[in-house]
Amino acid sequence: SDDKGSTTSESFFSFVWRFHLSPAARMVELVRLFTVVGTCIAAPLSFILSGDWNSPDLVPGGRALLAFDCTMDVVYAICLALRLRISFLHPITKKEVVDIKNIQQYFCGSFIWWLQVISSFSYLWLGLGATLLLNNLKIIRVGPLLRAPDALWRWEDNIVVRLGRPVVLLVLGAHWTACLLFTLGGFRQELINREEEFETNFDMGYGISGQVSGGVSLYFMAFVEALYMLTGSLDNPLGDGGPRNKDFGSLLMVSIFGPAGCVVVALFISAIMREQQRAFALDSKHEENKAFMERALQILEIPPELQQRVLSMHLFQKFEHDVEAFNSLFEKKNLSKALENTLLVYLYRETVVCSPHFKNKDPNYIIAVVNVLEDQVFLPGDYVVRKGEVAQSMYFVSRGWLTILIPDHAEDENNVEKAKPIPQRLGVGAQFGEIALVKDTVRTAWVRADTYVIVSALPSSSIRHVWDFYPEERLELLRTVERHAERDRKRRVKQRWEKGLGGATVTPWKARGTPMRGSMTVAQPEQPEQPEAAKTVRFDGSDSESQSPRSFKTKSVDTNETSDTREMISESGLGRKLQAIESRMDELLRRQNSLERNVSESLKQHKDDHAELLSTLRGWQERDQPSFGHEEQWHEDQGRSQERKVKRKQRKTAKPCVDLTPLAKMEVGPYPQTTVVLESMPPEDPPPAVAPDENESVILQLNFPGDPPQPSELVRVGDVKST
Repeated sequence: SDDKGSTTSESFFSFVWRFHLSPAARMVELVRLFTVVGTCIAAPLSFILSGDWNSPDLVPGGRALLAFDCTMDVVYAICLALRLRISFLHPITKKEVVDIKNIQQYFCGSFIWWLQVISSFSYLWLGLGATLLLNNLKIIRVGPLLRAPDALWRWEDNIVVRLGRPVVLLVLGAHWTACLLFTLGGFRQELINREEEFETNFDMGYGISGQVSGGVSLYFMAFVEALYMLTGSLDNPLGDGGPRNKDFGSLLMVSIFGPAGCVVVALFISAIMREQQRAFALDSKHEENKAFMERALQILEIPPELQQRVLSMHLFQKFEHDVEAFNSLFEKKNLSKALENTLLVYLYRETVVCSPHFKNKDPNYIIAVVNVLEDQVFLPGDYVVRKGEVAQSMYFVSRGWLTILIPDHAEDENNVEKAKPIPQRLGVGAQFGEIALVKDTVRTAWVRADTYVIVSALPSSSIRHVWDFYPEERLELLRTVERHAERDRKRRVKQRWEKGLGGATVTPWKARGTPMRGSMTVAQPEQPEQPEAAKTVRFDGSDSESQSPRSFKTKSVDTNETSDTREMISESGLGRKLQAIESRMDELLRRQNSLERNVSESLKQHKDDHAELLSTLRGWQERDQPSFGHEEQWHEDQGRSQERKVKRKQRKTAKPCVDLTPLAKMEVGPYPQTTVVLESMPPEDPPPAVAPDENESVILQLNFPGDPPQPSELVRVGDVKST
């Protein structure tokens, strides 16, 4: 028990309040500050009329004022004692002094601290017969008013405190000087001799009026002169015609406080200028940058419209995304790494942290990602990404709205004016361009800013370095991107197929010209003994006598095929097949456009031939009896005209057909062969059969609405490669 008691006693006498952490330290310093203000008000009034405790009638407020002043002394003395338990920032080394022995040694060795202690016991000296003028020693306590205590360091950043401090100091200083001037400068004698002559009246209207005693009027006269004296603008230093006339005390005070007033004015003005400079420091820097930018635009002879966009970007960054301020916060090492990471996670909490790609991930991985993000600003109408440019970053939308523009593959796919916007726009929290993180590719669409936009770019080079330490995150993102890419490829193939048909129906035919019955099926054939170097997908006709002549041949699936092979086919082969089908569809659409142009040119040529024939007929009709030679020429022209009519009729009845057999020849991979068989119901009146060819092949005729299909007009293809 003795050891425990000694430990408790030792901890009680060795405790220290940290000035920047302890609320008790802030409370002690705050109380000390209020006691200083109370002393600056009460102490000068105690000796203004040369009174004391035994003659309270000569003290404004009587013994109540003296009791208040004495209470301020006692509280201030307690605060001085508690300061020996509060750490402080050393004024020279700028390091916190925490050891209690060092704290006590510092204060006990300070002459100012001893003067403050003596001023706390002024009424003890007054009881021994000293005058109340000893209260002027309390002026040494104004230190907390000149500079905030260490425990109140947050007040230094408050603009109200910074601007109000000079005013408070000037008013309290003028009050103390006015009391000294009243006592030693002749005002007290005038109050004793001619108090009635200095009585004043006031009338504020609204029935508010009255008379002010000579003592109060004389105090305010002294206060005004003290105020002008401390500001260096006293116009009557000798006091001619006033209470200070021919008074030595007033001359002595003017000679002391007059020069001090010039210093006070300089400090007062400098404090105001410093606050103004601090308040407009960032605006001044922006204006300087704007002046440099405008000069550069003039030298480069940039068009006015483009100059306006550049200045609009500068104005937006000034108000909404201040780069200068952000650089000072993050790039000048003003933060610790832990605090910087905390700020970044908070800033990107609604974009990156909540993204499906990074949600519920390892916090260390998220911190590594947000550390490599780069904020970018775009004006309305700017393109964040453009089709065909190299994809290097993924983007997260932090502010504004964007529109995705899809190219029109049927027309000019590189013309952004013909691109089609997606109805759903991108807003805050959206992301796009993630495929750039997992593969080297180019952009396939445009993304346009509809408003002022702020996006956070995640460069692929930076994230790949992070993935060296988090490989599982890369694999998961790769699978997600592949799923999205497969979905987009299916959508594009479907759109191109529908647009390429242009309203036509598809009827599968064999080379014999017989339409097939049934439905579309997909089957996998048996794996050959010697597989080819590539996997083939083809449309295959039926040769078997056992099957119906109106059906396609469907090959069975090898039951001995392993599950690994099927998985490889489903994951790798499907994506490649879709990509190959997409490329072949583009080629077939281009062929269809070429065929349409040829048909249009042929029609134009036949129109010209028809006009020429009509002109020839008119010439023969004008002659009554043509000669023998001319008659033979006439018959020849008639024969040629008939031949042209037959050919023109054949061309008019011919329908553009696209053989989709080349779609089946796709080199995908060394996997088992897959056969895609198309079957369909025949029309009600099947057309006559076409003579069989040597090479069996399946072709798809595009039957455009309006005319029934003509089997005799089919374009049969034997060799796919030559086609």
